[in-house]
Amino acid sequence: MAKQPPPSQQAQEQRAYQKPQERPAENPAPEPMELPASSTTIQETRGDAKHKPAMNVAPQKVTAGRAGERNIVVEKISVPVGNNIPCRFNVTTRSGNELEVQLEQTVYRKSFTGQGKVMTSVIPVAPIGTKGKLTARDLTTGEIVEQPWTWHLLSGGLWAMIRRLLGLG
Repeated sequence: MAKQPPPSQQAQEQRAYQKPQERPAENPAPEPMELPASSTTIQETRGDAKHKPAMNVAPQKVTAGRAGERNIVVEKISVPVGNNIPCRFNVTTRSGNELEVQLEQTVYRKSFTGQGKVMTSVIPVAPIGTKGKLTARDLTTGEIVEQPWTWHLLSGGLWAMIRRLLGLG
């Protein structure tokens, strides 16, 4: 009858037997191929400081109040969130006037009210090309301001300019 090796040697032999199965495949996956510049590709944005999704505001549409008032001021405040640069808005009108602000972006809808000043929450990050709109109404005078935006890819040129303005490089 054959003598069995001690348990420590059995475990060592068992690991040695399993190692050939754990080896990587002899045909590794092919390396990614560079596409010509004319090809359509999807731009990844994770960790790339030069290409971040951001909001681009378009010109405002202003409807003057009943007596020609134009008191509403919309201030865009960029708020970096991860690899994205959404924003929030501060909307002001004459002190004491009732102000109503609505944010719309695809299925996202949010309303804010206040007197003289309203600060919105940060707009949710959305895919490139998504459009949205802020609508501010001075309920006292009837004035309306619409501020549309579109999500876009923040290119290196614009990003470099912002960094220079902030003294970051």
